[in-house]
Amino acid sequence: TCLTNGPAAFTKRLVEIGAALATSPGCTLSATLSEWAALKRGYELFSRDEVTHESVMEPHIERTRAMCYEPGHVLKVSDTTSLNFETHLAIEDMGWVDNGQQGLHVHSTLALRIEGEQDDGTPIVRILGLVGQEVWTRFGKPKNRGETRSERRQRPRESQRWVKPIIEMEPPPEGVRHTFIADREADIFEVFVECQNARSDFIIRSKEPRRLFDEKGSIHDAVKNAKLLGQKRIHLRAVSATLGRKATPAREATVEIRAVPVTVKCPADRQPQLAPVVMNVVEVREVGAPAGIEPLHWILLTTWACTGLKDAWRVAQTYRARWIIEEYHKALKT
Repeated sequence: TCLTNGPAAFTKRLVEIGAALATSPGCTLSATLSEWAALKRGYELFSRDEVTHESVMEPHIERTRAMCYEPGHVLKVSDTTSLNFETHLAIEDMGWVDNGQQGLHVHSTLALRIEGEQDDGTPIVRILGLVGQEVWTRFGKPKNRGETRSERRQRPRESQRWVKPIIEMEPPPEGVRHTFIADREADIFEVFVECQNARSDFIIRSKEPRRLFDEKGSIHDAVKNAKLLGQKRIHLRAVSATLGRKATPAREATVEIRAVPVTVKCPADRQPQLAPVVMNVVEVREVGAPAGIEPLHWILLTTWACTGLKDAWRVAQTYRARWIIEEYHKALKT
């Protein structure tokens, strides 16, 4: 990549440093650039005001977005991670992350082109690159450090990070299809509406039991009472222990598949009120899970067609492509 408006010498220097770091990503800058002259040029480059995360990333993001408008189907996979710098207390302008420790937050959206499909409906994808990445600090106080409700309300709306990569891209032309994929944090009514406005499909894991527009009950009630389409076997990867989640070994699981069309009502506290959104709800529920293991249970919201078991299973298998961005964030932090 290169700086959009930087002098050619700075662009060349940035490329050289990036290439050197790529050969030894676990090393410090001083260990990577062993010659003092090269290290000094690196420090000089990073000290310049115009050398920001945005200016370095912009050409790559523009190039990736351009590839997203070539004929075919592109998945835009979005997720947030945190960078913990608690052991670097001398760094200034840090916000807080998990457990009130200091650090930064990073929200990334990767573009994946579907180039085929396996027999079980799993998409074969090629990573195009990032179509968006936002880095921010969360100031104020975390809940466990005494932040009041009023203080929380004064923070910028972090939910906008899910909307931003949708509204910043033009709707796809004829012959091009986009699908936005995200976990439960993106279960935001505004995300559904903006995907609709951008002519983008979506597959988003449900968090809220959203109200139905034209009947009583919630979307969770509707899919729970839907007809069983069939069962499938799925391989579940091992999961490491994290905050609030136990480690689980890899295993083969049997899941039941259900799907139902719904019209979702705009939340009552949303002003102004927005039009309802039509979508399908797909449930993937594990049966016969081993003792002591929490059963797999996904409720997925999607604009993809779901006329039978094959369609619903394709939605579930495509949602699994979301894990690519978790691997990207793991590599980024490592």
